[in-house]
Amino acid sequence: MNCPASTAARTPPPYLGLDEITEFVPFTAEAIRKLMQRGVLVERLHYFRHGRRLIFKWEAVVAWIEQRDAETERIPMLNGGLAE
Repeated sequence: MNCPASTAARTPPPYLGLDEITEFVPFTAEAIRKLMQRGVLVERLHYFRHGRRLIFKWEAVVAWIEQRDAETERIPMLNGGLAE
């Protein structure tokens, strides 16, 4: 995890650059870029491009992380469904 103790108490701003967001999430810049390439992080929902600069919407990234965590807590069933 990239989060130093000093950032644990800080509240991130609503919009962050790629280097800034890695201070608050357990992903490297390379991992975030791969998530973008795979379409997991969606442009205009999770991030925006301002010229060549990537700008991430903190609220949307938090929602994605929380959704992802909720999905991993469910147990896959043989019929393709998920048990809670």
